[in-house]
Amino acid sequence: MANDFFQFKQFRINQGNCGMKVTTESCVFGALIATEKDTGSLKILDIGSGTGLLSLMMAQRLNPLTILGVELDTDAYMESSSNVMASPWQDCIKLVNTSIQQFSKSSSEKFDLIISNPPFFKKHLQPSDVKKARAIHADMLPLEDLAKAIAGLLAESGEFQVLLPEYEAAVLQELLKKQKIFLCRSIKVYNTTSNKSIFRVINTYSFQKKSQSVRNFYMRDDQNQYTDEFIKLLRPFYLHL
Repeated sequence: MANDFFQFKQFRINQGNCGMKVTTESCVFGALIATEKDTGSLKILDIGSGTGLLSLMMAQRLNPLTILGVELDTDAYMESSSNVMASPWQDCIKLVNTSIQQFSKSSSEKFDLIISNPPFFKKHLQPSDVKKARAIHADMLPLEDLAKAIAGLLAESGEFQVLLPEYEAAVLQELLKKQKIFLCRSIKVYNTTSNKSIFRVINTYSFQKKSQSVRNFYMRDDQNQYTDEFIKLLRPFYLHL
C-alpha cells in the first residue's frame, strides 16, 4: 500500500486523497523536463496536476514566473493546494479545479511550457477505487482532447513535454501533427539496463519543425540498483540520495 505522503528534500507531497500517487517515472519526468528559455519569465501549465508533484519540481528547478496547475478531481485539487501552500513556492503556483477541456475553451492565455503526465489506460476494468480510476484511465481526458487543448494553449515559441507509454506516445504524436505541432526531442525511459522494453517515453513538441533528438535513460542497472545517471538526476529531490 502506498504511503499517504512522500517526503522530498525541499517539499512534501501528501497523497492520501489522490488517485495517482507519486511514482518513480513521474519524478524522472519532472527532473528531466528541460527548457532553453529565460526561466525567470517562464509561464508553465501543468495539465492534470494531481498531487502537485510536477508543479513543485518545476518551481524548485526552474524558478519560473508562474505555474498554473489544472486538475479535474476535487479531492486531488484540495490536497495539491495544501501541498503547495506548505511549500516555499506558494507565490508562483496557482491551481484551478476544472477540466483542461473547459479551461482551454475559456482561457486566452498562452504558455511557454506545458507539461503533462496524463491518464492513458483504455479498455481495462475500472478499479473499485473511483479516484484511482479517474487518475489512470483516459475517459476524462482522451488524447484527442489533450492535443486540441495543447494547440490552443501553447505559445508560438513554446514547448509541450509529456510522459506516456510508447504506444500512447505514438498515438499522441500523430494527433499533434494534425494540429501542426511537431516532435523535436524524445527520451526513452527503461526500467533497467538489461530490459529491452521501453517503459515510458518523454516527448517534447513544438510548433517549430526541428531536427529530432533521441536518447535513452535507464533507471536501474542489471543488479536492480539505481544507475549513476538516475542518482545524479534525482539527488536534488530524493531525501536519501
